[in-house]
Amino acid sequence: MNIPTTPDTTMDTTTNQRIAEALLKEAESFGTVEIRDGVWVMTKESWADWVEEGDSKKDLPADASPFWFVTDDDYSRPINNSDDLAPELAKMEYSLLDAALYAHDDAVKALIEGGADLEACDRYGITPLMITTVPAIKKMLCEGGALVDARDTVDGMTALHRAAERDDTESIQVLLDAGAQVDAQTNYGLTALHYAVLKEEFATDDFLDAAERDDTKSIRVLLAGGAQVDAQSCEGNTALMCAAVKDDTESIPVLLAAGADPTLVNRRGETAEYVAKGKAKDILITERVERERGILRQVVGLNDTEEPVQRSRRM
Repeated sequence: MNIPTTPDTTMDTTTNQRIAEALLKEAESFGTVEIRDGVWVMTKESWADWVEEGDSKKDLPADASPFWFVTDDDYSRPINNSDDLAPELAKMEYSLLDAALYAHDDAVKALIEGGADLEACDRYGITPLMITTVPAIKKMLCEGGALVDARDTVDGMTALHRAAERDDTESIQVLLDAGAQVDAQTNYGLTALHYAVLKEEFATDDFLDAAERDDTKSIRVLLAGGAQVDAQSCEGNTALMCAAVKDDTESIPVLLAAGADPTLVNRRGETAEYVAKGKAKDILITERVERERGILRQVVGLNDTEEPVQRSRRM
């Protein structure tokens, strides 16, 4: 997996040495570095084993190779020690984006302390804060001064959008605590709340067991963080409409309880009830009936326990 990065020429020898030591230490802890004839070696097979370890590396193809150890011919490069690795890192332009992508937290720390550019991005404008899926690394980057609301150049997504898309509640909280704009919109007007509802359209099973997870936790964290429940996209769609069209019977009650307005219409003149499917439509019809009943009560002056027929008999 080759991610275009911006080379950071500000790294000094000491920083590269620290990064090298961090990478070797991590690789050794995963059992992926072997000692052959007195030298450090990582093989293609051991890299495949490493990919299978831990959620943060499952997205990488099994035949991918760690660029700091690999040659094209035999998928291994002898590394005597971190003194030999440091120049290789400098030559291969190992960057903060690489360290964040591969979840090398010790290397991230070394790069930040060494003065790395926290906003160094790939050709799509994706920064280290956006690309990492590890909450602890996100926190490290935020504390180091990363721009929490930076947007990519494709969809205008921020790190918060990406965390919501992955249903990564812990990262959402880290970003909110760092001051992320909870209602920041993409180029299409989508907020993190939209993505939190749409998560099943995007999210993988890297983080959570679907049978055990709370599918509304990310939604509730965003609402508690001040998200506008009725924020509308460029097409006029709200989070409630997204939940309705998905027949998401868990999210709809949470959104309604937070004050979502089911009467809002999108640019096509559709309400959440109109686009709803399955049981979601039943929930929204019941909500509408109860709302209309409440309006009627106010008009005729009934309290919540009185029925219209009882009132007429007294009159």
